[in-house]
Amino acid sequence: MKFNINEIKNPLNLSVSKKYHQYNNVEHIHVEQKNNHYVVEACVNVLSHENQCHFEVDEKGHIQNYQCTCKFCSDESPCGHIGAVILKMNEMDVSTFPFDYQSSKKQQLEQLEKQRKAEKRRKELYRLSQTSQHLIHHHKDKYNTELMLSLEDKKYELTPVLSLDDDVICVEYKIGNEKKYILKNLSQFISRIEGNENYKYGVQLEFVHSEKSFTEEALKQISFIKKAMKVYDEQYNDYYHYYEIGRKIGIINDLLDDFYDLYKDVFSFDQIEEKMEIYILKEQDCYVLKSSFPATLLCGNHHLYQLSTKQDQPFV
Repeated sequence: MKFNINEIKNPLNLSVSKKYHQYNNVEHIHVEQKNNHYVVEACVNVLSHENQCHFEVDEKGHIQNYQCTCKFCSDESPCGHIGAVILKMNEMDVSTFPFDYQSSKKQQLEQLEKQRKAEKRRKELYRLSQTSQHLIHHHKDKYNTELMLSLEDKKYELTPVLSLDDDVICVEYKIGNEKKYILKNLSQFISRIEGNENYKYGVQLEFVHSEKSFTEEALKQISFIKKAMKVYDEQYNDYYHYYEIGRKIGIINDLLDDFYDLYKDVFSFDQIEEKMEIYILKEQDCYVLKSSFPATLLCGNHHLYQLSTKQDQPFV
């Protein structure tokens, strides 16, 4: 038998009925015949919210005594859930009673959810496996590094090389003992030491970088490089800019005193015993201070320094 969908008199409810029917939201229907009318119990699942419907249909197809757990049923018209049940019943042969219908959509959704959980579990196990392998390799590398450090008793030197770039003293370094290699990036060099990294400079030089791998003089220079990185970071790096020390360190004012203290016995630096004469000149409505020192005077935090242009004495 067929049921009259026009019993859904509210246009909006009728439109909703068709959408629910289109998306197969009717989960189950139970119909019993009592005397000259039919009693229908049904469930319509919309977005995992189950709406229980109850209504009766007389022998002329009119809907009576309708109820739904939703709030869209009214005295004028049944709701869209009941309309979806009627549309579903009309596409089936409802001729024997009691009549039961059970949608396979719920089982399909449950199967899909089961597959989703299985896939999630598979990915989680794969991630744990990768993490375990990473930890194994990490501890293996750490063990190899510690083993190489324990076997390595050779200590390596750093050799400073000075140059002048636009009146700025610059220092770069060579590493090694018999065969020396230029350090092309000092920031990366410090990172290797902090990470106990094994690094190869060339055919004749490869070793695990740690503080144990360097001479005492080299360690002093490494401390100077670290301080230079800190000073440059404080003065030049901010949210918008990032400066990394590369091959050379420019000896700016905040590094002059440390630079001199570290290398005064390495290079031919001389101390100048010279009195500074200060002149006060009156010019119109102000006074001007002038000194007897040359314009190439460099100011450290504690001392003053003068650059010399003598070939046999590049810095004073």
